[in-house]
Amino acid sequence: GWVGIKLKGKDLCVPVDKPMMTLHFLHPASRDPVRVCDFHALEESTVGSVKMICCKRFPGLKPSSMIPIRVKKGEREDGSGGGSESPRLLESQLKAAGLEDGDEFAFIYMGDISTDFPPVQAHEET
Repeated sequence: GWVGIKLKGKDLCVPVDKPMMTLHFLHPASRDPVRVCDFHALEESTVGSVKMICCKRFPGLKPSSMIPIRVKKGEREDGSGGGSESPRLLESQLKAAGLEDGDEFAFIYMGDISTDFPPVQAHEET
């Protein structure tokens, strides 16, 4: 696979032979699972680094308003919501945090999602 790195202020894409995973980014304001995009990351990446990638990809999102949480597979889909937040989750590597390939990158957003992120309808057609 390939991974993006920053070297001397430049963004580069380089080949990598380390294990990677795909995390699904679902619309934070939707009770139904509306996939916005997928993020590809090394298993050794931290939860905090993926959070920052989300904020770079969607500039309206504020890192200080995003609280990554752990959710069980299928938890969002059945409407039960919830999840658990750990103070050390941001520093945890993805695999150590319990994330697996194909999981949702879940978080609670404490800001105003209606102004900080495009509406659900903008993503439902894609």
